[in-house]
Amino acid sequence: MNWDTITHKGLLACAAGLGLVLVLADLTIADPTAPTQPTAQTAALVNGAPISNQQLARVVSGYESDTRRPATQDDRAHILERLIEEELLVQRGIEVNMAEHDPAVRAALVQSMISLVTTETGAIEPEESDIRDYYERNKALFVAAPQLHLRAYWGAQRDRDPTLPDTLIPATKLVDYLGPEAFKIAMKLDAGDQSLPIETPQGPLVLELIEKTGGAIPPYESIKDQVRVAYLVERDERALRDEIERLKKKATIERYPSQN
Repeated sequence: MNWDTITHKGLLACAAGLGLVLVLADLTIADPTAPTQPTAQTAALVNGAPISNQQLARVVSGYESDTRRPATQDDRAHILERLIEEELLVQRGIEVNMAEHDPAVRAALVQSMISLVTTETGAIEPEESDIRDYYERNKALFVAAPQLHLRAYWGAQRDRDPTLPDTLIPATKLVDYLGPEAFKIAMKLDAGDQSLPIETPQGPLVLELIEKTGGAIPPYESIKDQVRVAYLVERDERALRDEIERLKKKATIERYPSQN
């Protein structure tokens, strides 16, 4: 946002992301018939919904950071007016059930809730013992991908293929060099073996396996950063699933399976 002029164009952009605003902007929509009483922490009330001084201070801080100058009283009043207008748009969005009818707002709201749940769990630093236990239970996830050192020979004269690097190559990249059928044969070779001639559109191909590595599980200490990332991803997914299950238990859900 251009903080030199906090315009209505910027306000409309905020309204377009209503789902994000609802979750992350600390806005509380109150019943207009029972307005909230202002406190020392209240900057404004909009139909009973408070805009806090803390919320105003965050926006003013962003303004000062972007403009590199202190905010004046007029700046603060202007920013507060924009927050009031934003609150009115949020309230109207809820009133017309925008989250139900606008796919973009609905998607933003869902993504914001996911972020909220995972941010809460992400603030908790995992114990080293938990990460190591995750590694022990999921070693198969960390098996090193195989690498093959192959030589390829074409035709009856067994001409060496110069396009195939004479070094270890990750198995996933070998498919690009050999094609799927020759790759399957290469994976079955043992070090020192040569394949039978493989018929290809370019002529017969013979593969020789010089060396093969991988397929082993690296020790924990050598990949513990990778294990930590995988542990945190699973923890976030589990936290989200737990929250969804909690919401399901609280909700009244009626399903009507198709009769077709």
